[in-house]
Amino acid sequence: MRPASRAAGIMAMCARVGACHAQNKPAVSSLCSLQEKVADGEHISVRVSEVFSAGPEHSTLDDPGCAFVPYESTWVEFDLSTKRNDKKLRELLEHSEQVYLTVEGDFYGRPLPDSDPRLKAFQGRWGHLSCCGTKLVVHIIRDVKAAPASPRGDGSHN
Repeated sequence: MRPASRAAGIMAMCARVGACHAQNKPAVSSLCSLQEKVADGEHISVRVSEVFSAGPEHSTLDDPGCAFVPYESTWVEFDLSTKRNDKKLRELLEHSEQVYLTVEGDFYGRPLPDSDPRLKAFQGRWGHLSCCGTKLVVHIIRDVKAAPASPRGDGSHN
């Protein structure tokens, strides 16, 4: 089969099936809905757009529209597979502790307790001083732009 006709055949197959490898990006999810649905010990691949806050002792993602109480931030770690938008992120963070990010990565529920019976009451948490019940490991920064002063308008990060 000639390359041009092979490519046309693949495109036709993708159209019939309704999906191709390039279309397998996760849909954009709200952080609030991810926090509600991810189970302890579970992780899922996600695409999320929310307010990222960074400082000497915190690196968190917040959903300003989240209505459930008590609300918690999500701890953020970076394990980038590409440097795309990394420089822009660093430049914006030089002027503000918060930016609006669209990222792809792995979203983790609470860590499972250790099997050591002495740690039975252990409540798994992520981040500095166990600030967060969920964690996002960012692999790709899709977009970054300036954000409002505080994700919930109260000046807090948790």
